[in-house]
Amino acid sequence: MNGNDVAISNELVKTEETKALSREGDMYSRLKYMVTNGKKLSNDECAALAQFAVVEGLNPFAQECWYIPGVGPSIGIAGLRKKATQALGPDYTWNVQFKDVTDDYRNIEDRVIKYAFEATLRDTKSMGHYMAAYKEAKEIFATAEEIINVVGRPPIWQAVGTFLEDQADKYKDKFFIQKERAKKRAEALVIKKRFSLSYEYGDADYDQDDAITIGFEKEPNNNETIEGEIVESEPTKASKTPQNEDSKQEKLKPGWTSEQIAMLVEIYPDVHPTELVNRMNLSKKLTKETSQKDLQKWFEVYVIERKTNEPLTSALIADGKVFG
Repeated sequence: MNGNDVAISNELVKTEETKALSREGDMYSRLKYMVTNGKKLSNDECAALAQFAVVEGLNPFAQECWYIPGVGPSIGIAGLRKKATQALGPDYTWNVQFKDVTDDYRNIEDRVIKYAFEATLRDTKSMGHYMAAYKEAKEIFATAEEIINVVGRPPIWQAVGTFLEDQADKYKDKFFIQKERAKKRAEALVIKKRFSLSYEYGDADYDQDDAITIGFEKEPNNNETIEGEIVESEPTKASKTPQNEDSKQEKLKPGWTSEQIAMLVEIYPDVHPTELVNRMNLSKKLTKETSQKDLQKWFEVYVIERKTNEPLTSALIADGKVFG
């Protein structure tokens, strides 16, 4: 590269920097007047939000990002969705499905859970790669079990979001539906997990003065909000599980063997390993020494009882029928 090329390259860098600074300056001048509670921003906070928005390619006026007093610039659910779509590219799509798992979590947390939702994310890019690998393996191996041992199970990502009883707030509940807060929190986590995003994201519960987060406004139709704490479930292995009432006293719950979990995953492929472990934790009789035969029988009874009973009641009935 000669001197002229270097000069041109430096000039292009300066031009891009100038454009970015111009965008920041233009946004800075409008933020206080065009976002919810924008007038509460100090000049430095306003500049920080403008810079964050420009660098990350997010639109604060469309609630893709906002500023949380005492926390800083944060990404919103709309921003995370945008980043997910960009990461996949124009040729692929993704979707998130929700499952109400409140009953499975309500009785096994130290804090009282009011709502819990599991978000499951699938995308056509990873599924396409998986299907191609599966097709190749099918030419070599005779059974589905052998194929799955090689290529694994279909790629999905899961996370559980909860809304706790002590997070209820008369002021905020007027603006944000509690169930949606749990769902959006789960969606935010599963998007971050799938696409390896490390952003801090907005949560009105962080506000110390009960003021709505700056740039974060009421949206009764699509509820683009993320609220509360996050309970994470790992996509490929059993994570740390919530403790039930007995384990609070015992401090530690007996561990489960990989053989036990593998057997249950094989029998219940549509149930996340974390949920399987959570159900075992409800039992007062199951241990890591329990035979696979008794464990399988326990789950069969539990599944039947869950059609008409709460999780903890179903576990106790299964204990009685299997172990006496």
